[in-house]
Amino acid sequence: MQASKILIPLNIVIIVICAFWYYQEPGYKPIVTILATIGTLIAQILTKNKRDKDTNSKMNQSSGDNSKNYQAGGDVNINTKKND
Repeated sequence: MQASKILIPLNIVIIVICAFWYYQEPGYKPIVTILATIGTLIAQILTKNKRDKDTNSKMNQSSGDNSKNYQAGGDVNINTKKND
């Protein structure tokens, strides 16, 4: 499950809770929390499309005739001798 499906509604709930907190106890702490949560919400919405594109990417590789493909997540050493 994508994190944005959980985090965006959670941020909205936090904004509502902080608004109620400000209503009950006016001060700078609820305002700072509301502003920080709104900033987080905006950042999550703006970067949502980029995250979705990154998760859908696939690796592919092609080569010519009479060749071999090696695809790995790290260093690959072929035909090397270990010196002990």
